[in-house]
Amino acid sequence: MKKLVLLSLALVLFVNYSTGQKVRWPYALNGNEFGAGVPFELGKGESFLYPADYNAERDKENNQYFHYQFMPFNAQQLMIMEVKIPGAILEVVLGYSENSKKAITKEVIYTGDPHKMETDFYIRNINFQQINNITDVWIYFDFDHTKGMNRIAGIALTDFKDPYSPKINLPEDELFVGELMDMNDDVMHFYYRHNFSPANPKISKDNKYIYFSTMIKDIEKQIYDYKTTLEEGVEKIFKCTIGTDGKISMAELSNYNLKDKVSTYSSLTSISQDDNVMYINTMDLDRKLHIYRVSMTTDKDGYAKYHREKIKFDKFKSKSEYLNEIMSEDEDYIIVALWKDDKRREKFERDLYVARKTGKNQYGEFIRMGDDINTLGAEVPCFLASDNKTLYFASDGHIGYGAKDIFVTTRLDDTWQNWSQPVNLGPMINSGGTENYFIIDLKGEYAYVVKWDTDEEGFSDLFRIKINSLYPGEKVE
Repeated sequence: MKKLVLLSLALVLFVNYSTGQKVRWPYALNGNEFGAGVPFELGKGESFLYPADYNAERDKENNQYFHYQFMPFNAQQLMIMEVKIPGAILEVVLGYSENSKKAITKEVIYTGDPHKMETDFYIRNINFQQINNITDVWIYFDFDHTKGMNRIAGIALTDFKDPYSPKINLPEDELFVGELMDMNDDVMHFYYRHNFSPANPKISKDNKYIYFSTMIKDIEKQIYDYKTTLEEGVEKIFKCTIGTDGKISMAELSNYNLKDKVSTYSSLTSISQDDNVMYINTMDLDRKLHIYRVSMTTDKDGYAKYHREKIKFDKFKSKSEYLNEIMSEDEDYIIVALWKDDKRREKFERDLYVARKTGKNQYGEFIRMGDDINTLGAEVPCFLASDNKTLYFASDGHIGYGAKDIFVTTRLDDTWQNWSQPVNLGPMINSGGTENYFIIDLKGEYAYVVKWDTDEEGFSDLFRIKINSLYPGEKVE
């Protein structure tokens, strides 16, 4: 029990570097996502603006404007990033309402004197008294004095008045020691090199074993005795011993995989404290998604027996054929990345939802986890700390280094929809490629992550790195 208490302290302190300040980016520009989201200057989408440009709308007075849409947000500042030929902004108007049923109220927050500026990059910070439930921003332009190419590279609302400039939100202190170590470079060149790409790792509670899933096909018979060759292959769970040097070598099939006649896809959701119960995410032969609770016991002769029970959810629907999910250590919560079967999918790619346990093998309806975490891009849950408040997730919708980065955030209340501003784990974890499936072992000694930036053939690798700070005054040496 002492180790569990220390772990909880470690993981809570792990994210104490974030501030309470929040930044919100728009989900649409003139009715579509082109030009919305995080700014172009930091590697994401952009919006072009020319006189008579097709992206610019016109009002009854023939004034050109951009119309940005936000999920409701309480703000005190609007940041506008202008590039190329700044200075064309004539007026800025906010739209807000007291609730979703009331008409939008408009308020002018800026009136300017358009003129060509002697710079090709300008950040305009507009402060105002706090306005709640802002959903719309209109930016009007006058191009008479700013001929040529004009761009708005991005806009954002903030709940604070200090001048905001777009940047990667990094922790104040170093979270890790040393460098990432490739754990499976030897395994990658074993029998099934051309099919081996580990994903969704989980660490046994004693830190001796690592489990992961990978898509396999045309595997040599001594490795995987599969009677039928499937064009798409099958995804199975493998188990590896972690060596004293942190490396893994021979991968063997886990006994927790469901039978081939039941499922073509198996991925590990969670492992119990005694390693005898696992939750398995599977796809049936009819391509329906399920999660099973698989427990192991022994018979009178000492042989292992596996008992499988299906987990049920209220009103579960997803447009995706695959499910990315994690479970809390106490098994009370399941967090999933979903494409919902509603109009939201037209605006948001894949968001995080949470369901709470309501009975034996039964969970309630999934609720969306709010807009502090979810973005225009795709979010993937990675790891929920034992405090059930500290969440690590992957995203390509927050400002980061590459295609998808790892972030950490803290739940601020019991709604599961109010979170601290996500913190990027920094360049020791994230890169210009893709990072996903970040986890921490039970002792709080090592973090593990899957990366796609190191393999020219597009395969993933498992990495681990030592965690720097466990609790005040003590560090891992």
